[in-house]
Amino acid sequence: MERLSSDMLFSIAIYLDYPEIISLCGLNSKINGLLCQREPIWLYKLNTDYPDWKSFNINSSMNIIYRTIYELDVLNRKLNLNYSLIGLYNTETLDLRHNNITEIPPEIFNLINLLELDLSDNKITKIPPEIGNLSSLQILDLSNNQITEIPPEIGNLLSLEILDSGEITGIDLSNNKITEIPPEIGNLINLNALKLNSNQITKIPPEIGNLSNLLELELDDNRITEIPPEIGRLTDLMYLHINGNQITEIPPEIGNLVNLDGLLLIDNQIREIPPEIGNLRSLQMLDLSKNQITKIPLEISNIINLLELDLINNQITEIPPALEYLLYNNILILH
Repeated sequence: MERLSSDMLFSIAIYLDYPEIISLCGLNSKINGLLCQREPIWLYKLNTDYPDWKSFNINSSMNIIYRTIYELDVLNRKLNLNYSLIGLYNTETLDLRHNNITEIPPEIFNLINLLELDLSDNKITKIPPEIGNLSSLQILDLSNNQITEIPPEIGNLLSLEILDSGEITGIDLSNNKITEIPPEIGNLINLNALKLNSNQITKIPPEIGNLSNLLELELDDNRITEIPPEIGRLTDLMYLHINGNQITEIPPEIGNLVNLDGLLLIDNQIREIPPEIGNLRSLQMLDLSKNQITKIPLEISNIINLLELDLINNQITEIPPALEYLLYNNILILH
């Protein structure tokens, strides 16, 4: 009787698509056990619908193999990608810019070989936790969307780093509505660039100091009031941009960033330049315009590679004689 029931279910299921089969098996545990938990229906469907399924080399059950390839097929048609299914499964780059996408298709998270995912300039409001499944991902661009939150699962993307013809890239979530950087960001120890410009972030988490390979950090146009002392642990950092925030103080730990090439803290509420700034001997560009600074520390003269010091729109009334050479050499800009 059980065999007859199984044969009957099989004869019905061969005419159904994947969601319909799953719906049928969801009616009760007996149907699920006689149909979906057995391999014959999935092997039949694979041979019928995707005869080249073995070339995918997916090491899993027949059910999972069929579901994976079926979802690739759905993704291909949903976004008009025009890939072969095997080509989509093996793709390393997926460019979905400017597509009016409102939700990240869950089928994307089957692309385990993906190195670069560009979903910029869409209308996405949420990053699903399944983003953490893309363990090979090196570049993630979600800039210019409507995202309000970074899920903690972002910390699973341990391969995020730098690629793309030598341009510094990594995570770009600029121009969204993000209010908080999750502490799990500190897990991304291979990250080279983190761009969160034009959001609503109020705090830089101390875990930022774990990003020992970070080369570029951009947090322009947020609501940040403080630079944490842990910033001093980013000793490979070359570019630090935190313009257009509400920062009142530069921590002395800034002096640890000996590889810094550009430091831009324009349009904040900074009152003083710490003497430790003189440790930044690699610094070429220091822009502290539009702040509340009243004097220039003599230690500035230790920055031997400085090409531009912009202090426009501050409250500086005099230049120490020892620093007048900065004016003569057109390094210092005050007006």
